[in-house]
Amino acid sequence: MNGSTNGSAISNLYNCNESFAKRCIPIWTKKEINTELIRFKRLIEKKYNQRFNTYWDLHKWSVENIPDFWKEIWHYFNIISSKPYDEVFRKTGKGFLDNEWFKGAAFNLAENILKIRNNKIGLIYSDYIPSRKEALFSMLATFSIGAVWGGSLPYYGSKVASNIMKTIDPKFIISIDHFQSNGEQFHPIDNLSTITKVVPNLEKVIIVATKEETLSRNISDIPHSIFLEDFLQSGMNSDGTVPEIIFEQLPFSHPAIINFTSGTTSDPKGVVHSAGTFIAQFRDFAFHQISG
Repeated sequence: MNGSTNGSAISNLYNCNESFAKRCIPIWTKKEINTELIRFKRLIEKKYNQRFNTYWDLHKWSVENIPDFWKEIWHYFNIISSKPYDEVFRKTGKGFLDNEWFKGAAFNLAENILKIRNNKIGLIYSDYIPSRKEALFSMLATFSIGAVWGGSLPYYGSKVASNIMKTIDPKFIISIDHFQSNGEQFHPIDNLSTITKVVPNLEKVIIVATKEETLSRNISDIPHSIFLEDFLQSGMNSDGTVPEIIFEQLPFSHPAIINFTSGTTSDPKGVVHSAGTFIAQFRDFAFHQISG
């Protein structure tokens, strides 16, 4: 970097002799300081009569004033809720996980992700699809009605995928027909007939067709199967318009996602995340991954 760049590079990153918080020298210092994190820092300084000389001063305040910190995060990001919270945080027991957050609040995860202002709860939707727009849209649709999203990696074969699907017993599965990763071809559609045998409460298998030949394929061997376009058409109003989105309002602790471990040492284990975990994602993306 030269003098005209926005910041300066510092060598010797690992000139570290003390604790992590103090020892690490940044490799680049940004001249422009009007970031989300700086704006939030100034807000806290003014409102709580504080002075933070470093990031670690703000960090120290945040962990020593947990209810105030998360209350300010909630309001800083204008969390949309149909019912306000009664209490930000309280301990419900002695354990690390014995906590209750934003008690009394009612909100919807998808509504806050999309930031839209203008048969459902408890269902589970499973994915067997790579990172595509259809996966994202399906996940947001799942959140909007208060259902739970989870599933198997599309790289898994029928045995592992079946074990995961059997564990969560979804009402709906959305799967892709074929995809390529690192030069290798995968065909999830060929595993669906096996997977459906272990899911007793399955109502629909929605198939995303990426090839024309898939649309002409006989999918009657896959119980409850339907192509994505046909499924979307079935949800249209009689006049052909798209129904208005209604965001189900739910507690902060309502389950939203089931993520499975890799299964390297034993069977994959499902870890349930509540809808409220998105507030930490807002914080992380805005404060640590957006530089201006």
